[in-house]
Amino acid sequence: MTDNVNISIRSEYIGQEGSVMELSFDGRYHIKGDAHYIIYEQVDEDSKLPVKSRIKIADDVVNVVRRGQTYSNMMFSKGVEHISDYVTSVGAMKMRVMPHIVDIDVKEDYIGIKLEYDLELNDQFISVCKMDIDINSR
Repeated sequence: MTDNVNISIRSEYIGQEGSVMELSFDGRYHIKGDAHYIIYEQVDEDSKLPVKSRIKIADDVVNVVRRGQTYSNMMFSKGVEHISDYVTSVGAMKMRVMPHIVDIDVKEDYIGIKLEYDLELNDQFISVCKMDIDINSR
């Protein structure tokens, strides 16, 4: 994999109308030890401020951290509940993810991640979510 990559993210909230988002970003890739790191920046739709994101892949675990006007830290390990704070400009909420599917496919010039998980905010079920992340060398 080259240092410069393209990241495509498709996310869907099952059962919610208009809930499919498809985004694409340029980013940076590096490997440290046995962990793969993908770093990219996007602009928050509401605040128009930059949000820096990091995807870390190690063993069978995917960690997605977003920092900016909002902050979230989502850990995906099949069958392992992860609870963290989802911080926004109007306050913090408890976020819970419970992954059912965590598929990681690492090749020489490609990384594919398929996630399916339950999402709760402040102990309220939001949706079953699906997320596909494709990382390709540029």
